[in-house]
Amino acid sequence: MPDRFTYDVFLSHNSQDKPRVRGLAEELRAAGLRVWLDEWVIKPGDDIYLAIERGLEAARVQVLCLSSAALGSEWMTLERSTVLFRDPTNAGRRFIPLLLADCELPDALRRYKYVDYRGETKAAFAELLAACRPETEPPPPEPKIEPGKNPAKPPEQAKSQAVLERYLTGHEDCVWSVAVSPDGTWAATGSLDKTVKIWDLETGACRGTLRGHTSFVSSVAITPDGKRILSASADSSIRVWDASSGRQLAQLNGHTNVIWSVVALSDNARAFSGGVENTLRLWDLSSGTCLNVLECGLEDADHVFGTAVDQAGARALSGHRDGRIRLWDLKTGHCLTELKNHSDTVTSVQITPDGRLGVSGSKDKTVRIWDMEAGTCVGTLEGHQEHVQSVAISPNGNLIASAGFTDHTVRLWDLKSRACVQIITDQKISFTPIAVAFSQYGYRLLAGTAKSSNRYWTHVFRLA
Repeated sequence: MPDRFTYDVFLSHNSQDKPRVRGLAEELRAAGLRVWLDEWVIKPGDDIYLAIERGLEAARVQVLCLSSAALGSEWMTLERSTVLFRDPTNAGRRFIPLLLADCELPDALRRYKYVDYRGETKAAFAELLAACRPETEPPPPEPKIEPGKNPAKPPEQAKSQAVLERYLTGHEDCVWSVAVSPDGTWAATGSLDKTVKIWDLETGACRGTLRGHTSFVSSVAITPDGKRILSASADSSIRVWDASSGRQLAQLNGHTNVIWSVVALSDNARAFSGGVENTLRLWDLSSGTCLNVLECGLEDADHVFGTAVDQAGARALSGHRDGRIRLWDLKTGHCLTELKNHSDTVTSVQITPDGRLGVSGSKDKTVRIWDMEAGTCVGTLEGHQEHVQSVAISPNGNLIASAGFTDHTVRLWDLKSRACVQIITDQKISFTPIAVAFSQYGYRLLAGTAKSSNRYWTHVFRLA
């Protein structure tokens, strides 16, 4: 079988490490490997960035040479160059961190076994050489699990894989938000067609259509007792519906622009919302009154796109246009801290059932995991090729689901190991997932999507 790669190894490094990397490249070439090293390939007059991109595309293995210099000012560029090789869908490629000197590894690299080359020992070179050599036979469908590396699909997660169960069809425009009832038997979806629909998940039948909004429905939520549905809209209102009859019970007014997110608190009595006019609002569902207004700022950067509240109803997260996430004390209304690591709009936030961790999705194509107490990023999940529109956490806190929108995938991640355990696609129709939600007991995963074949779908997946 002809080799589809021009190079066996691409050496990514900082210019300050050039002498050591050059020596390594010569040894690898002497051992029979085809090595891409910038000074060997790029000629005067060449477009440097284009040459690097072509070299990465043509290489089977990327060796990332790690040192304090490499993790300094050039780290963001080096990190972006590794995404292709760290994506579990890219069969036949391999990513190898090579430790040249003592340094603090970034979150994105800690799950990978590195080769310790600080002493440039023969054993370390032999380990690297063996990892870089091409397979003698085509790789099997499932990747091999090497000692010391996180498996791409942990054995204990095998039973949690998603299989398409059915489609829910009926909306006349994109399905922008999904929520599943506490008993897991029905769901609510909000759409750009200005309606909310209620679905029987056992039969796939539409049980009712809720009309009243004058602009698109951006977010839906269901109270924990399953009695009421909340819908937020670009018409600046939140509406409260009786889940059994479909009758509108109340309209919550106060926002002055698009409301991107609404969540129901665990006490069944309150709701929390955020929108473009830079405020977060806490609502009393019985009286329809606003209990508190949390001011986020005056700039476009402060626009709110995602909200989440912990199960105790004590703390909340808000995701903003400039990539910041704010942690709030709902009792005092004070901002406790700002979580900073995303480089673009935070579209969705969630909090784990135990309240310890936050999870966020962003237009920077990453999902990040946050320690709520320390206010630090403790994990970065990469692999999506386009922006992450929505994230959800399974009820047991073990899985994260993320919707990649125009990369046509939903990804399932193991929260503990940070590994991607499944990449969900649909080969039958165009799959552009916008919103994801787990059922209460984790039996199902729902994904609302954009248009396909002149229809608008919600995918229902069964978690085995």
